[in-house]
Amino acid sequence: MNRARLEVHGLIVSLRGMGPVRELRVALTVEDYDEALRFYRDALGLEVLESWKNESGSGAVLDAGRA
Repeated sequence: MNRARLEVHGLIVSLRGMGPVRELRVALTVEDYDEALRFYRDALGLEVLESWKNESGSGAVLDAGRA
């Protein structure tokens, strides 16, 4: 039996019995949103698919490609 394990910050997640990963989402909380967005967009070249700013906060969905 082929078993896959992923360790993230000490948390081990078993991927056994799961289908292929089609999408991965990561949420970050940062001190300076505009600086973080510039880094991911301009330095790493990730495309902004969607973004928003309102009284409760700001956010963006960035495309990092396909696996």
